[in-house]
Amino acid sequence: MLPISMKRKNTNTKPTTFVGVDIGKKWLDVSVSRTSFRTSNTVSGHRKLVELSAKRGRRPHFICEPGSYGRKLVRFLRAQKFAYSIVSAYQVRQFAKARGREAKTDKIDAAMLSLFGKTFRPKPTVQIDPRLESLRRLIRR
Repeated sequence: MLPISMKRKNTNTKPTTFVGVDIGKKWLDVSVSRTSFRTSNTVSGHRKLVELSAKRGRRPHFICEPGSYGRKLVRFLRAQKFAYSIVSAYQVRQFAKARGREAKTDKIDAAMLSLFGKTFRPKPTVQIDPRLESLRRLIRR
């Protein structure tokens, strides 16, 4: 029997690739493994996002900020059983500043989201009961 420090890791699971997604009203700016692209914030764009992210050969984990423009994407990712995390926009911005990134563009934001995920490895966001989500929206309004 091997000592604890020499035990092999389980190699059956694919490593995670963190995909940064900056969500806008019309566009999704995406950064994955030093590659970036833009796709529409529609169902066909969501499919393209998943397809291009999966081509990296790893299990994608999508990192995005909260907001109303992202609800359709989150529902799509949830239905397709992909891991996603909704992270604090403030924390990601402070992370970017700490790395010397004062500029703020959609492409840079997507890259910072991806790097934030890779650095901090956030846990996937837990699915909220749709009825509770609806109630929360009513309360906010």
